[in-house]
Formats: sequence, C-alpha cells, structure tokens
Amino acid sequence: MSWNRRLFIRWTMLAAAVTAAMRRVAFAETPRASGEQQGAASRQATGLDVAAVRPVAEVVLPSELGRAGVERAANAFTAWIAAYRAGEELEHPYGSERIGTTAPSSAARWADQLAALDRDAQAAHRKAFAQCTADERLALVRSAIANAGGAGAAAGAPSTRMPSPLSAPHVAVAMLAHFVESTDGVNLAYQRRIDPRQCRPLADSPKLPVPLTRAGRASA
Repeated sequence: MSWNRRLFIRWTMLAAAVTAAMRRVAFAETPRASGEQQGAASRQATGLDVAAVRPVAEVVLPSELGRAGVERAANAFTAWIAAYRAGEELEHPYGSERIGTTAPSSAARWADQLAALDRDAQAAHRKAFAQCTADERLALVRSAIANAGGAGAAAGAPSTRMPSPLSAPHVAVAMLAHFVESTDGVNLAYQRRIDPRQCRPLADSPKLPVPLTRAGRASA
C-alpha cells in the first residue's frame, strides 16, 4: 500500500467526524496557583510540552517515519507553535493593498486537548495516555476528534481535505497537517528527497531527486 493511500485512509478515519465548526476552550483561572501551575499556564500560552505531543504523534503520523522521524516531527511541531506570534503583519496578496495579520495561536486550546486525552485515558483505561497501547491511544484520538467536531459532525459528509494546522479542530489533526506541509512530509509522499525548501544546484536540475529508503532517508 502506498504512503499516499495510507495517509488518505488514516486521514479519512480521523477526519470523518470533523466539521467546519470550531470551538475555543478557555482556561479557568485558578486562585493562589502554585509556581508549577503558573509555569504550566505559561507553557500553554506560548507552546506545547513535547512529552505530551509525542504519544499522539506516534499514532497519527505515518509509521514509515520510524521512531526518530516521529520524534523529529513532534519536535518540529512544538517548536513551530512556540515560535508562532499572533497579530503579526502579513505580506499583502499580489495585486492587493490589503494587509492582514496572523491568526490567534491555538496553543492553549491544543494544550487543553492534550490534557483531555490524558483524562479520557484515565477514565477508560486507568492509566495515562502515554502509557496506553497504540490501539488504545488511536481510539481515544478518534473519539476526541469526533467530539471536537461538534454535534453536527455525524450529519455532515466526511472531509478528506487537509486543513491548515491552525484551523484544525484538534491537535492531532493539526500535527498531521503540519507534517504534510513539512519537507519530510513532501519527501515521504513522493518517496524521493525533493527538499522543497532548498535550492538544488543547477547541474542537478535534469536529474530525478534521490529515492528514499524505507526509513524515510535518501538512499546512497
């Protein structure tokens, strides 16, 4: 089975209950919060804990990446959202003088969803999400995505269109969307080292990009 088909099947299963309706989760303020709680709140405002992201990445991202590739993708995802800044000025579209700004960060909402996965795991399996088996984690993620889609999800037609990471209804979908847009995602989709964000030497332009090995790296 090709990676493209594998990704399509996995995405269809994950996104079957997702609708365009999005919900925002507000974090309640806790009076007299401890230093540890304040530190966690600060992380949620600016980024995500990679230790919480990695167990989700292991069941959402393609297994062809291997452990090192999954960890690299999880690190890249958390580094991206940590560096993201809302309200930054964007370049105006070609032919338009209208200047937009970057959308609000989804870090706080995603942190809440990761915490909810842990609560769901405790309720269903009496253990932390990271300690659950891959099948248990995948079932919990599917259920969470269905709940994030809202009550109208079951009535709507399943969507196979990949959203942008920031508009994804759940952190698991956002992580997959971020990976698909990445260099590793493009390379794996084509099974060749295309490296779309790098310029190839002019002398190499007539040549096909180097094929990837099964581990997702360029062959010799």
